[in-house]
Amino acid sequence: MRIIAEKKGGIGFLYGFVAAVGIFMIVMSAKQEEPAIFIAGLIVTLLGAAILAGVLMTPKRIISLDDSGMLILHFCNKTISPSDITDVSYYRASSRGFQYEWGKLTITTRTDKYKCNYVANVELVSKELTRLMYDQQNANQGGYPYEAYR
Repeated sequence: MRIIAEKKGGIGFLYGFVAAVGIFMIVMSAKQEEPAIFIAGLIVTLLGAAILAGVLMTPKRIISLDDSGMLILHFCNKTISPSDITDVSYYRASSRGFQYEWGKLTITTRTDKYKCNYVANVELVSKELTRLMYDQQNANQGGYPYEAYR
């Protein structure tokens, strides 16, 4: 079994810290009796906790390739064939004009669309899945595998 995609490490710490800052704001607003800081702290805490829950629910191994050539999508407990994939797209996370290497991966098949956030090296994962898709399609049509053209 070969791992194709993994979850980006360290994101849980980031959003855990954001939630902790929100809790700190709530505590400080209680001491100062400032309702605006309390509301802001509540919003920051809820957003940080919601995103942290999403990060923690994403498995460490997101996509792997088993020995028979099937893709195992661990984030939604599905198994698909690379030949069923019709499109692979990605969106890199960004902030203030800076793009990170992790992001959101979208796999479209003939029947469904699968989306997963927090994918490490999302661009490389997308290219690998696209390569697997074309290799499988060429093999099904009796053509040469993509590897032969390199």
